Amino acid sequence: MKTVHIHMYGILADYSGIKDKAIEIAETTSVSEFINSLKPEILNEEWMDPEQGLSIVKVFRNEELITPEMGSKLIEDGDDFRFFSAISGG
Repeated sequence: MKTVHIHMYGILADYSGIKDKAIEIAETTSVSEFINSLKPEILNEEWMDPEQGLSIVKVFRNEELITPEMGSKLIEDGDDFRFFSAISGG
């Protein structure tokens, strides 16, 4: 098992009830598999469409913005995922 850390900001923290959390995942989990595993309990499925690259949620892995091309990369133990809403109030 590997441990990853997730951090939610703004409306995402409000929706999920999570600000910071450590999650254990299988050894061979890809970035896409991990993000998809967070739906719908943590992430609203309508907010994200990683296959089309359309999303109101921006996800960073170890300070690097995740793009659809990165979905097949395997997660490393200790990876840090940060979730931000791409829409802000005003």
